[in-house]
Amino acid sequence: MSQETLWKMLLKVQSVSRLHKEAMDYTDRSFTARRLNDRDDFLYFSKLAYEKEKEAAQLLKDEDIEPTRAILYRSAATLAFRCEMHQEAKRLIYQALAGNPPDDIEEELNDLLGKVKLALVEKINP
Repeated sequence: MSQETLWKMLLKVQSVSRLHKEAMDYTDRSFTARRLNDRDDFLYFSKLAYEKEKEAAQLLKDEDIEPTRAILYRSAATLAFRCEMHQEAKRLIYQALAGNPPDDIEEELNDLLGKVKLALVEKINP
């Protein structure tokens, strides 16, 4: 691996780490809003967290660094699901499964996919 490639990877990892931290900060704020029964702020901060986590995951979409890649996609999909963005959650789950996630993460992704599909059916047939 060339020095330039290593440098690019280091910068990418730093960006992923920063974005993930921002996502977790927004997630903490969303949980605080939920405890205060503030649905608007809960959704607002959950959506910000989703956007940051999705951005972090997409930086690693072509990288073979599991389980990190799959975990970021799972987190982004969970946040999308929490925001009732079911099609987006499904898309992110499939992106995670397209990699090579460890068995336990794959099982969690499939469980989440089942919840997403159920939510989609319930949305169509209330």
